[in-house]
Amino acid sequence: MASGSRSDEAGPRVQKRKKNNSTSKRLRTRKKAQAAALAHTQRQ
Repeated sequence: MASGSRSDEAGPRVQKRKKNNSTSKRLRTRKKAQAAALAHTQRQ
């Protein structure tokens, strides 16, 4: 029983991690884009 409950708890946790990873990747790309834009404006 204990092992079964553990697997059930692990399921949603993994899904949340995947969602968080996807959002974090988007934020990272946004930060990179903003940094590149700032560098481009500074060069001009």
